[in-house]
Formats: sequence, structure tokens, C-alpha cells
Amino acid sequence: MAEKEALAEEGFPDWQRRHFQSFIKAVEKYGRDNLDKVALEIADKTEEEVREYAKVFFERFSEVESEQSSFSLRPVNADV
Repeated sequence: MAEKEALAEEGFPDWQRRHFQSFIKAVEKYGRDNLDKVALEIADKTEEEVREYAKVFFERFSEVESEQSSFSLRPVNADV
């Protein structure tokens, strides 16, 4: 449990589950290259905060992708 808390503090401790879920849904909707639109979908987060989170998320995504790939990070509608 202490290890989990230490890792949380070194990552993005101010990002809650609701922020993560909003981020995933918005990336699915707009794609990873439209972070300005993604940021608009995440309450209480600035575009800068979303860009910083996205940078780390996509660098580390492959670490968890094989374990739990229950979502797609491709835009649903490329015209959006």
C-alpha cells in the first residue's frame, strides 16, 4: 500500500478517476492530436495540464495496453 501511495504522489495526484475517464472518452472522440478539444471535455483541467498528462500517458500507455486494452484511442469520427 505504501508503494502505491508513493507512486501516486510522483505521478499526477490531482488527477482523479473522473478526470481519467473524461480524458479517455475525449481522446476516443477527438483523437490524441486534438488535445485542445480534449481539454474542453475535462472539468477543472487546463489545456496545459491535459497536454502534460497526455504526454506521459501516451509514453507509458504501452505498459498497460497489453494488460487491459478495453478501450480504443482512435477517434470515433475523424471529421470531428
